[in-house]
Amino acid sequence: MGQEDVRVLDVPKPSIGPEEVLIKVAYCGICGSDVTAYKTGNYVTGLVIGHEFSGIIEEIGPNVERLKVGDRVTGNGVMPCCRCKFCLGGRPSLCESMEMLGVTIDGALTEYVKLPASAVYKLPNELSLLHATLVDPLACVLHAINLSSFKPMNSVLIQGAGPLGS
Repeated sequence: MGQEDVRVLDVPKPSIGPEEVLIKVAYCGICGSDVTAYKTGNYVTGLVIGHEFSGIIEEIGPNVERLKVGDRVTGNGVMPCCRCKFCLGGRPSLCESMEMLGVTIDGALTEYVKLPASAVYKLPNELSLLHATLVDPLACVLHAINLSSFKPMNSVLIQGAGPLGS
């Protein structure tokens, strides 16, 4: 449970809070950051990794309104606290108490994962649960493009291996 140490273990089914959902994981990808963590051992010992996933909601907390049992979903693995000076100042990416699925809290490379409902997104019916595991990497690419000065029809160079060119 450290550098180059991965184990398959039985873990208890998570209990959810009033504003959380329990998701039965259908698929979970392995991100480049997961591979790096495996090589360096830089994640919390005993943590379940995985943040590129899809699944079906199995249980919802009593305060959850916009989601329901049976919804096909994915989740945002980066969850700012929404209380610190950076979050309140409109800069949640600098959050002082950021939680990250599969990095600081148990991730989705398991049978069930729990998330705050605010971090869960319904999937369109035409998107397969398998392909939905690529929503997170696609969001990263789109965010980078939105931050850039690229315009439609510009030529660009994508350098590197993998779907993100990393």
